[in-house]
Amino acid sequence: AVAEGVAFIDYPFSSEPEVTDSEKLARFKKEYYEKYNVYPGSAPINGYDSVMVLATAMKSAKSLDPESVSAYLTTSLGEYEGVSGKFRFNPDCEVERESVMRVIKDGKVEGVKYQ
Repeated sequence: AVAEGVAFIDYPFSSEPEVTDSEKLARFKKEYYEKYNVYPGSAPINGYDSVMVLATAMKSAKSLDPESVSAYLTTSLGEYEGVSGKFRFNPDCEVERESVMRVIKDGKVEGVKYQ
């Protein structure tokens, strides 16, 4: 395969149900599958978290002003636990979260094990 051996950074969750899924993630995957007959990839999972954290920030900041919302995200929110797991915003309003390394081996995506 053309992509054989390609390594990449990925989210620490998969779209398929797994026993290690949090209760929130398992519920989201189940409800998404029931509605769309396909498991959600990272886009719907992160999209949902994006909308929810933005709504939390607007409500908590009591403002729709981008500066106020950004200030809340970077100074008051702390760690947010969404469907995709825990994440936070750094002072530049960039998301910081756990990630994993994956590699394509024999045409399949596998996690990289560190020694």
